[in-house]
Amino acid sequence: MRKYCVIVLALTFNFSAPFSVFDRRQGGETSPLWGGHLSAFSSLAEAADFFPIDLAPYFNNDGIAPLDNPIDGNFDFGGSSFSPDLMPKPGKTVVRNIPFIFPEISKGKNNVSCEGQRIEIKPATEYSAVLVLGSSSNGDFEGTAQLQFSDGTGSSLDLGLSDWCREPSYGEMTAFAFPYRTTIDGRQDISCNIWLQSAMIKGKKKLSGIILPMNENMHVFAITLAAGSDTSALPAMKTLSQDPKDFTLHLVGHAHIDMNWLWLWPETVRVCRLTFSDMAKKMAEYPDFKFSQSQAAAYLAIEEKHPDVFEDIKKYVKNGQWEITGGTWVEGDMNMASGEAIVRQILYAKRYFKEKFDKDVEICWEPDTFGHAWTVPQILAKSGIKYYYF
Repeated sequence: MRKYCVIVLALTFNFSAPFSVFDRRQGGETSPLWGGHLSAFSSLAEAADFFPIDLAPYFNNDGIAPLDNPIDGNFDFGGSSFSPDLMPKPGKTVVRNIPFIFPEISKGKNNVSCEGQRIEIKPATEYSAVLVLGSSSNGDFEGTAQLQFSDGTGSSLDLGLSDWCREPSYGEMTAFAFPYRTTIDGRQDISCNIWLQSAMIKGKKKLSGIILPMNENMHVFAITLAAGSDTSALPAMKTLSQDPKDFTLHLVGHAHIDMNWLWLWPETVRVCRLTFSDMAKKMAEYPDFKFSQSQAAAYLAIEEKHPDVFEDIKKYVKNGQWEITGGTWVEGDMNMASGEAIVRQILYAKRYFKEKFDKDVEICWEPDTFGHAWTVPQILAKSGIKYYYF
């Protein structure tokens, strides 16, 4: 599942005054953050010119909230935000010798939640790299920005931003690290970060605009453009190759069968029989064909009503073509059901699959459930479930 990030954009114009960047992990005490990396970025700063972009006109999200007013911000759309007490001062700031324009933290919006906004670039000139201060919320996300050139042509640019409360996944460097965040319940001692990410611009054309990815979970605080040939010291984003021949694509069949939705139980059994028998025929014809199926209730129905099909399923489960993904009796509601009800769904399903197929199912498969209680991960973990697909 691909995810997208929130990106901070900034351009710097002839910033010559020295700045220091600090780690605020010690609750307000400042200490140098990057150590040995500074020499590499010093050489970069000497080899490239930087142009920070003022993103204030594009800000649409307030991702910063004080502890005494936690509802003032909503970075992750769930009530959690960065704390203003830990943020760098607004205006000119330098991260690894690269200048950015950091947003005003006390006045409303302070980052761009990516929704395909077009960032106008002035002056339009040749740039070699895009440098971003940003983080993603609700997971790691990778998205594609569109570059627009003054001659009317364009190209795509892949950007990856990791979750603000995780380790970096796309080769980012830490721009700012904080020991806690603000939630609607107050201070939460979870480390969070704003990342420094970069992406190279290929070709020599005058850049006039950047269209951000379409993913609100990607947040951008600042963008700076680099002009110069030496970009070797920039953080290199880990991304997938653009050559389709470098990919191996795995397609695994699955049938989502509702146990009782606008039809009677005999129709459910009929659909299961038709689906399962058809999959068995394909497995016999194509030895590489794979199929996965959830819901112990569906297997039991076939066992009782169509034992010949059930024997085929057992054969293909044994040889690895048929994967049992149902850690629950049915794909039931995971929001309204009590913890005891969910536990028994898992208990009965795991017991059935162990007895009939000698398989200890470790996947809870709930792609069509409208709501997932926050207690579900703990229930699954304590019930012997390792993976949750939803």
